[in-house]
Amino acid sequence: TQSGRATCFFMWHKILLGLIYLSRNNILYLIIIVKEAVFYSPKLYFRDLWISAPLAGSILLQLFLWWSLLFNIRQDAGQIFLHYNIIFGVDLVGNWWQIYYLPAIGILIILLNYLFSASVYLFDKFLARFLSFWVLFFHIFLTIGILLLVGLNS
Repeated sequence: TQSGRATCFFMWHKILLGLIYLSRNNILYLIIIVKEAVFYSPKLYFRDLWISAPLAGSILLQLFLWWSLLFNIRQDAGQIFLHYNIIFGVDLVGNWWQIYYLPAIGILIILLNYLFSASVYLFDKFLARFLSFWVLFFHIFLTIGILLLVGLNS
């Protein structure tokens, strides 16, 4: 609803203003607002199938990514291919451990996106569900890219 979106925007606006003008008086007020905005009801939030199913899919893809990297990338390799472009070919080469940045960024995106989705869930369920499916969509393409890199390096 329109009023829910306005309320959500107003709440995040108060949080940002509280962070800018951080003083001893408004720290407690800021903590109360953040608690109301972010921690609505995790039990109700994760009980929603449109939220929990993409999260489960993203976690399964993350486990598969870490498993495929751990068992297919040799740690004794000096330099490996980190990026491949169809026009230029290999355009980024680096150490073997740098390939683990990709699934680590995936975990960061899951955490940040679900934190934001949970904070919006009270006011706009459609947006929260859309953000949840976006994470799964992102992880599908991340999985394809990492599998291509694993194939390129083996």
